[in-house]
Amino acid sequence: MEICVDVIVVGNGPAGLSLSALLSGYWPYFNGNHPDSVLEAKCNESLGTSVVEQDLQYLSEGLEGRSRNPVALLLDSLMLPNADIGERTPSSLHWKWNDSRSVSHLVLGAGPPGGSWNAMSKHIRSLSPARWLELPGYSISTWYREQLDRPNGGDRLCSDSIPLGDVTRYYRDYVEQMKLGANMMDYTAVMAVERIAVLPRSTGGGLCRRSSDGSSDGSDSSCMGNPLSRSSDSILSALDEYNCCEESFTVDEMLTTNFLSGDLTDCCNSIYCSPQTNAERGKKGYRWRVHAKRTDGSDERLELYCKKLVLACGVNGNPCWLGVPGEALSFVSHTFSDICSKMLSLPASSTVLVVGAGLTAADAINFALEKQLRVIHVYHQDASNPSLIYHKLSTTKYQRYTDLFQLMKGKTVNDFYTPFSRSSVMEFREDNTCIISDKSKLQWSVAVDAVGILIGSEADLDFLPPDILEKLSFDARKPVSAKLNPISIHPYTFECTRVPDLHAVGSLTGDTLVRFIIGGALGVTQSLHTPK
Repeated sequence: MEICVDVIVVGNGPAGLSLSALLSGYWPYFNGNHPDSVLEAKCNESLGTSVVEQDLQYLSEGLEGRSRNPVALLLDSLMLPNADIGERTPSSLHWKWNDSRSVSHLVLGAGPPGGSWNAMSKHIRSLSPARWLELPGYSISTWYREQLDRPNGGDRLCSDSIPLGDVTRYYRDYVEQMKLGANMMDYTAVMAVERIAVLPRSTGGGLCRRSSDGSSDGSDSSCMGNPLSRSSDSILSALDEYNCCEESFTVDEMLTTNFLSGDLTDCCNSIYCSPQTNAERGKKGYRWRVHAKRTDGSDERLELYCKKLVLACGVNGNPCWLGVPGEALSFVSHTFSDICSKMLSLPASSTVLVVGAGLTAADAINFALEKQLRVIHVYHQDASNPSLIYHKLSTTKYQRYTDLFQLMKGKTVNDFYTPFSRSSVMEFREDNTCIISDKSKLQWSVAVDAVGILIGSEADLDFLPPDILEKLSFDARKPVSAKLNPISIHPYTFECTRVPDLHAVGSLTGDTLVRFIIGGALGVTQSLHTPK
C-alpha cells in the first residue's frame, strides 16, 4: 500500500498524540488571565489570535523552569500556571477546533496509543501529579468524570498521583475523544526511512546533460557539478539549496543509476523523467519515503511518502546493556516485563540479581520481595548520592520506594535483600553464577536464578540512514540520550539543525516530563503554518 501525506509522526506516545491534536486543527487560545503579569500582558496584545500564530520567541522571553526549551516553558506556563510551586491555578488556555487549520498527517506506533506507557506496570502510581500528564484539549479530571458515568468506568477521582494503568487508558481514550483515529496507524512499525533528494530543472525545462568529465553541455547556472564525484552528504547539501523541484529520488537511487554516471545521453529519455515513475518514486514535493510493516499479525508492508518527518518515538526503544561477558545468556533479562515473567515461575527463596538504581529497578525489587524471592541489588552509585531519584520522593506518597531506599542505605534490614552499592557486575557464567566487584574491589561469585539488568534505555532510531543518524545529536559518537546527548533542534521550530524537513519532539530532545513534551507540538505546528 502506498500513502502520501504532508507529515508523518513516528511514535504514538504523548508527544505524537499531542502533535496529532494540533495538526488536526485543535489550537490553543489565551483566555485573558495569567498570574505572571508580564506574560499576561504579552498574550493580551493578540487576544483572540491562537498562540500558534503568535511570536513564540517574544512570548517565551524571560521564562524559566525545568525545561531547556523556550516553547516548552511557554506552553507549560500557560497550561499549568505556577505548577512548580505547587499551585493548582486553572489553565490560561482554551482549545478550539478549526478544520481549515488541519494538516494531513499520520501517526505511526508499533503498539496501541500511549507508546511506552503501555509497557509500564498498571498498578504503580505516577510520580507526577495527574495534571502534569494531561494532553491538549481533554483533561484527566474530565476523563475521570466520564469514566464514572460509564458502566465499566473507573471508581477514582483525579488526585495528585494516579495509577499508571489509568494514565494509559486516558491516552487511549484521548484518541477517540479528540477524533484522531483517522490519523492513527497503530501496530505499525517503521522499518526504514529514505531521504528523497530533489533535483532542479535547468532553464530549458529539462535536467542538464553531463559529459563523461562532469562538465555540462550548457551555461545553465543551476546545474550542479558532477554528482558522482560527491559524497551523498554533499549531494544532499547541494540539493537542499533548490526549491524549484520537479523530480525526486532517493540518494541510493541517484548513486546507482545512469543519472549520476556522467554518460547520460539525454536526460529526457531517462526513466526518472517519466511522470509515471516520478509518481511511483518521489511524488512531487515529498521529501521522505517511509517503509513500514503492520505488527498486528498481518505483516502488511506499507510505503509512505511525506513532506515533513517528525521523530516522536522517545528514548525507551532499546534497553541498555552492561557490555560484560555472558550478558546474552537466557537467565539474564533487560526489561521489567521479562524479569517479572521469569520471577513468576520461580519458587519462593529463589535468588534474583537486579542491576540498577532507578525506579524500574526498584519496582522489580519490590515485586521480587513480595514473591518472597531473595534479592541481590547491584548499583554503581553510593546510596547517599543526591542524583538518586529517591532523595526527591515524598515518604507519604511513595512509601514503596522510600522503604526500599532505607534498605539501600542500610537504615533498615530485610533478610531477603542484600545491597551492593558502588559495585559492578563483571561476568555472567553458564552455570548461573555472577561475578560482582564491590566498592573495595573484592570479587564475589554468587549463584542466581534470574537477573534483571534495568539501567535505562536508548532511542531506537535504527530505521534512519547512518548519514542522517550521525547528524542528529550534539555528539555523533554517542547514542541519543535525553539527558546526555539529545537531538539538536531549532528551539522554536523543532527542526533538526543539520537535517532539513526532519523534526524531533519529546524526550529525544531532552524533555522527559509530559508537561514539557507537548511544547514540541506547538513549535512544529507553527513551523508548518509559517511560510519560509
